[in-house]
Amino acid sequence: MFAAETAQTDGVVAIAGAARLLADLRGLPHALVTSASRDLAHARMDAAGLPMPGSAVTAEDVARSKPDAEGFVAAARALGVDPADCIVVEDSANGIAAGLAAGMRVIGVGPHAAEGEPTWLVTDASGIHVAPAADGRIAVTIG
Repeated sequence: MFAAETAQTDGVVAIAGAARLLADLRGLPHALVTSASRDLAHARMDAAGLPMPGSAVTAEDVARSKPDAEGFVAAARALGVDPADCIVVEDSANGIAAGLAAGMRVIGVGPHAAEGEPTWLVTDASGIHVAPAADGRIAVTIG
């Protein structure tokens, strides 16, 4: 069943702006947190034409999946970043709940994101911009 799910990538497309956002994040601390298996995450990222981040927390890495905060906390730990300093970009209500439960701020993306009551809400990722800040942190702007 897992092999069939991994092979099924018809209709998998990148959210508008996702490729540019991931390009902007290159060299900056960031991670993928997903309830999917590592193989499925790679298959979907490949199908969408997106690079897999160097750091990823997948179903194999956690005991409890979203909406539990475990994956996001593990990602922050792996990156050496305080969860309060993290911003999650998430399109599902369960993922938004998990990010908020981890003490992170969340940019909700897409038509169903409002259900999760994210910190900010955007239609797609094209308006999310990141850049290194003078203090060594990452500046995130939306709009």
